[in-house]
Amino acid sequence: MRILFEVSPLNAGGPQSWVCDMASALKQRGLIVNVVSFELQPARDTICADRLLKEGIPAMRILLQGSWRNKLSTIKAAFRAFGPCDVVHFNSDVFSGLLVPFTRHIPVRIIHARTPNWRFRGRGLKNFLLHQLSIWQARRLCTHALGVTAESLQAITGRQRNGCIPGEIMPSAIRASRFFGHIGSRNHLPPGGNAGKLAIGFVGRLTPSKNPVLVIDVLSRLREKGIHAEVVIIGAGPEEQAIKTQVVRRGLGEYVTLYPPGNNIEEMLAQKMDVLILPSDFEGTPRVVMESQACGVPVVCSTAVSPDVCIVPDLFHRISLAKGSAAWAEMVLQASATHVSRAQVESCFSKSPCEIENQAGVLIDRYRQLLQAAQRPQ
Repeated sequence: MRILFEVSPLNAGGPQSWVCDMASALKQRGLIVNVVSFELQPARDTICADRLLKEGIPAMRILLQGSWRNKLSTIKAAFRAFGPCDVVHFNSDVFSGLLVPFTRHIPVRIIHARTPNWRFRGRGLKNFLLHQLSIWQARRLCTHALGVTAESLQAITGRQRNGCIPGEIMPSAIRASRFFGHIGSRNHLPPGGNAGKLAIGFVGRLTPSKNPVLVIDVLSRLREKGIHAEVVIIGAGPEEQAIKTQVVRRGLGEYVTLYPPGNNIEEMLAQKMDVLILPSDFEGTPRVVMESQACGVPVVCSTAVSPDVCIVPDLFHRISLAKGSAAWAEMVLQASATHVSRAQVESCFSKSPCEIENQAGVLIDRYRQLLQAAQRPQ
């Protein structure tokens, strides 16, 4: 079976990491796997591309330039260049809908929705119309839909009177074994003790929807209580300067460290963080929450994060954003005192659909069923 994954762009991110893990798992099971990415700007990083290269999985990063006619010709030629495929699996949410018409020669066309809504957030009538066209094409031309949550699945399938795309929930997943060896690698010390510091971590795109400013609010609250707290931020994005400005204004500069995205997330989580915080306004199934648990690091997240990513219950804590930074600071303090054994973490992941090895078998079965249905005489 030949599978083509699309994820655009191939910069570091949740959907991209899932594609890397799943492509590797499928290849190990004998499937032929390729990855394509259509990008409007030159590559920002090579983290995911390097991972695929290391696994021996062909990845084509295509820069779309020139007029719309040139872009469309490039997309058409790229899909044809891969030759016969059985399944194309789209992973770029709304953007993917614009690509689906070029894959009608592929029997099975799957779109994987990863956000809980597909509302238009840009500016301009032209962009709005492209957004609506993308949704319409995805619903009309895809043969199957997956959603990381029920809300995400509803966002893509919609409520069409003449039937919807058949679909099902398939959460994001990680290769948890990659993280187990790092459990307990940080020397946890009592928060506020003379010898130790409470290290609060944040990992993700620095965008308004991720709400990284609340992390600084929590740090300020904890230091006001006399807690020796610090913050480690891993990520980049449009909110980066606003965070730096706020840190300086509050006099917290020596307690906040920013790192760019990297390919060593397991070491960063396990060695530099006592607790992970994710105060997002909305989420699908964020991988970093699963990765944190796989490292044995407790996580405090907003109620926008689906409980589906609660894999190790002792490490998973949800709290409403409405409760404010003081309540969040208290929850972070409580969560940081949690410690679990490697055996407990491994046991929880061995039974979870959020473990990539478990999910790969399910996905292969689904591919086969859909391909058989597509090849059946109408």
